[in-house]
Amino acid sequence: MTNLSDLLPAGGGAKEATAIASGTLSTGQTVALLSNGQVEAVGESTVTASLGNVNSLGTYGTKNSIAGYYDKAQNACVIFFSGTSDYLVGVVGTISGSTITFGGVTTGFSYSTYGYVAAYDTTNNKGVVVFKDSGNTGDWLAKQVNVSGTTISFESSYTVISTHSSLPVGMVYCSDSDRFLAVWNSSSQSTLQHNIGQISGTGTSWTGVYNNFNGSNFQSYSGGWAASLSYDPVNSCVLMCQTYRYSPYYMSYMVLTVPSSGSASATIAQNPINNYYSDTPHAAY
Repeated sequence: MTNLSDLLPAGGGAKEATAIASGTLSTGQTVALLSNGQVEAVGESTVTASLGNVNSLGTYGTKNSIAGYYDKAQNACVIFFSGTSDYLVGVVGTISGSTITFGGVTTGFSYSTYGYVAAYDTTNNKGVVVFKDSGNTGDWLAKQVNVSGTTISFESSYTVISTHSSLPVGMVYCSDSDRFLAVWNSSSQSTLQHNIGQISGTGTSWTGVYNNFNGSNFQSYSGGWAASLSYDPVNSCVLMCQTYRYSPYYMSYMVLTVPSSGSASATIAQNPINNYYSDTPHAAY
């Protein structure tokens, strides 16, 4: 209900309700109804926020790709971005009060790259970064990431998770199955594809590309914009927001579960969020 008229029966004349005050109320005071049936005075408080100082990481590459995650074990922010010659680089920052202190910038891949996406494995306390190898093979690659203090180290090798074209990838870690889910829009089929990976020793292993979700195909917009994925630990599922491929390219959502083997399943199939033109999706838990 939104007002007192919902509480009282219809009819002519004024409608009144009686409640016991919690504390002293002045005339015209804004109040809130408590669960015990009393009303209490409410007001507005002004809070001043401090954003701290801006710390520069330096001048590096020309790509606008950036990704990161919070490393719970190290209590640190791990950031990936485009370095010299658009190489993949990473840096670790620790926060104290309103100050963030960064360690040294470390190169993770020595060819031109872009399209970074990263996630943190809370089971193994390690990260994975996925990126486009635009300067060599053209494939999408995954590397394991380790952090100690403010020092970041990358897996020396890499794993190919997809050979699709220049469209971006979305990725999330699912703690119930201890798996990473990577999703992208297929440029050849205009359908959603995915791969499932996990930390394996000093590297990552991936099951292979799936062209559907447990046998069901779902549409995508092949013009760009990665799907946005958010993991729900209470219901052990992933909310995915993604731009639908047909005009007017409206936003859609799906709910997925990620098993320890086989493809991901759509427990709630693709549904529109709105019927308006939509660009970059964002999902959050």
